[in-house]
Amino acid sequence: MSAEPVAIVRMASMFPGALDARAYWDNINGGVSAIKDVPDGRWDVAPQDIHDPTPQPDRAYAKCGGFVEGFKMDPRGLQLDPGLVMDLDPLFHWVLHVGRALTEGFNL
Repeated sequence: MSAEPVAIVRMASMFPGALDARAYWDNINGGVSAIKDVPDGRWDVAPQDIHDPTPQPDRAYAKCGGFVEGFKMDPRGLQLDPGLVMDLDPLFHWVLHVGRALTEGFNL
C-alpha cells in the first residue's frame, strides 16, 4: 500500500470590511469594496487639510482607504500577560488574533 501525500490547510484573515476569512470571501463573491472615506477621528488632522494628489512628505495623496473597524482584541488564551498584550500596537493585536484563529484546535 502506498501512502498519498496529504496537505492540511487552514485559513485565517482580517481585512478591511471582513474580520474573518468567511466575510472576506463573501465580500469577494459579492463584489464588495471595502474602500471608503477616512472615518471621522481616524487621523489627527482632517483629510482635506493634508490632501495633495502629488505624493510628498506630510501630505496624504488619497482621502480614502481600507480601514479595519469593529475589531476588539481578546487576550484570553494567549499565554501572555493580558496587560502587555493590550498595550501593544493594534497591528500586533491583529497578528495575534489571526495567528490564534489559524492555530485554534492544534496541539502545538
